[in-house]
Amino acid sequence: MEKEREKSVVEQESTIAEYYDLKEKIAVYEQDMKDVMNHPNYCLPFIQPGRLIRIKHEKRLFDWGVVINFSKRLKPFVYPLLRQHSN
Repeated sequence: MEKEREKSVVEQESTIAEYYDLKEKIAVYEQDMKDVMNHPNYCLPFIQPGRLIRIKHEKRLFDWGVVINFSKRLKPFVYPLLRQHSN
């Protein structure tokens, strides 16, 4: 099977490789655009009651939903480190 693979010749291999590289770059750019659009600085002004939204978490798609209420989530409180006093 390896001998057959070595004998096979792909026409315009460089063109196909370039096409594949371009598709990969486009996928990276699309993800960058999604990351920017979903950043809180840009999307929070549009989250208003009554707005129809598409709910997706990582790769799981939950479908459509309606915003009923919205409040900004505060940063979680981090307990200060306890100092050990050595006297």
